[in-house]
Amino acid sequence: MSEAIHPFKNKKEALLKYEPIELNGLVYYPLKVADLDKWQALKPVLCLRQGTLPAAFACMTYLQCVWALDHSAKSNNGFGSDGIWDALLSILFLSLRLSEGDEIQAMGQSASPQTLTNIRIVKDGQEHDITPMEFMQIRKLIAEQNGAELPDEADNPDLVEAENDMQNASGVKLDYNISDYMTSVASAKGLRRKDLLDWPIKEFEDEARALRRRYGYFLSSIAESQGAKFKNGNPYPTWMFEKAKDEFAGLISMESLQREHHAQIEESDTAPTQNT
Repeated sequence: MSEAIHPFKNKKEALLKYEPIELNGLVYYPLKVADLDKWQALKPVLCLRQGTLPAAFACMTYLQCVWALDHSAKSNNGFGSDGIWDALLSILFLSLRLSEGDEIQAMGQSASPQTLTNIRIVKDGQEHDITPMEFMQIRKLIAEQNGAELPDEADNPDLVEAENDMQNASGVKLDYNISDYMTSVASAKGLRRKDLLDWPIKEFEDEARALRRRYGYFLSSIAESQGAKFKNGNPYPTWMFEKAKDEFAGLISMESLQREHHAQIEESDTAPTQNT
């Protein structure tokens, strides 16, 4: 059974149905659970936070940045990440479902090998050129199709790192492995693990989150009915939605602080005055 392919203008519908999307002559497919292990290894490359890099790399477009990091690591400069470009190409090969005869070519200027002008994707004998600016849209699309969250480069990278460190320090250490992950979801759904291999990864992870909320809500409700109190409130107040993420005290960004400050000013301006 062939999959329905949606034009980019119908992206919202396609994402709801976990179906492929055509953009500028190329079809981008949601990755399958069969490639979950590869995706987990490759996803950090797609979600690279450029704000943590030296200014020379941070000011580039994402595609140019990945190319330059790889080139720098292979040169005598020392800084960079060898293999990061190949990892990005692997994401594209999976997303576009390229075959053995297809290829992706990096197009640049021989006088400046660190500069990338565009990439050329050759699929079924047809050539498709993509500029770094155009790839920004493609990167976002691949992330949306596969449930990845791209970093907001406007965030302060030091605050983000500090918040992640605090969350990791307070969290329970888990022996994470994909086999147990898949088996747990399959068992809860009344399926065999092999039945999940053709599922889109995002659909699988959406189901996993729904199951976590359902069981979490059930268990926390029982605990509260028996008098239990949670330090930061019930972690699962409903089985339908995720609990809103709180920013750690002391790690609130300037942008958040300004929003809160302006909201308080507006509230005080509209509040009725009391005569004495």
